[in-house]
Amino acid sequence: MSFLEVKNLCKSTEQSGTVKDINFSVSKGEKIVIMSSSKKNKSMLLRLIKGLEVPDSGEILFSSGSSGSSKTEKIGMFSQDFHLFSNMNVLENLCLAPVKLLGTGRRNAERMARDRLSAAGLITKAQAMPENLSEGQRQRIAICRTLMTEPEVMLFDDIENLVDPNVTSEVSAMIKMLAKQDLTMILSVDQIDFASEIAD
Repeated sequence: MSFLEVKNLCKSTEQSGTVKDINFSVSKGEKIVIMSSSKKNKSMLLRLIKGLEVPDSGEILFSSGSSGSSKTEKIGMFSQDFHLFSNMNVLENLCLAPVKLLGTGRRNAERMARDRLSAAGLITKAQAMPENLSEGQRQRIAICRTLMTEPEVMLFDDIENLVDPNVTSEVSAMIKMLAKQDLTMILSVDQIDFASEIAD
């Protein structure tokens, strides 16, 4: 069985988009790109996989044979709408989920956070508040924050449509770096050139 399998997935809402009879499978470590003329439909598909939406029909199966919300905690999702907490510095933003949700010790969480920031070239921003960061830095730190729970699958929603082209370039470069690792990734992408650099 595949690491993740989407079977006959359907969901229709007037405001949030439509997914109709979608079928595909993902192997461990594979990079899958979703392309569509509709941003809403792509976002809906990723939200269904993450468990943020409930399908009208169909199912999402994991390698364990489980479906539904039982494995959604192992799925990380990055969207440009997922903002950092403004009342916490960068290190606190990164440590929150592993400490509160996973029970990781604070010292270990901080070590992991510093490793993530170092890999992203942002270690000097560990004590900075979000308001003092550039938009590109905030977006890359948000990716680091998502990776702190060590997800088995990473979803990236609409990463090319950030307002500032420089921000898009920074985020795209980080995703290309992650794509070289043994990380299972599903990405919503518009540009075929970028897709061809990432997708298996």
